[in-house]
Amino acid sequence: MKGIDTICGNAPSVWASYLINGDSSGLEESDIREADQFAKWLGGYIVDCTSEDDENHPGFMRWHDAAQFGTLAADCAQYTALIERI
Repeated sequence: MKGIDTICGNAPSVWASYLINGDSSGLEESDIREADQFAKWLGGYIVDCTSEDDENHPGFMRWHDAAQFGTLAADCAQYTALIERI
């Protein structure tokens, strides 16, 4: 059945502007590389993330979903991506 599913993952909140809007200003090349790896791993089109005021905002995390790409502990956001069911 066609439709849209959501998937979520935790990663550094400093990546939000890049992952959602494509704005990489202020990021190092290594940040961009790791953010791209996270986005590919998440597997969807990232459309939103939590803010500090949200109840499910993860905050500072040592072990987050982007750690597998070499990203160190950071203040994190929960990113939401859309995946189209075909």
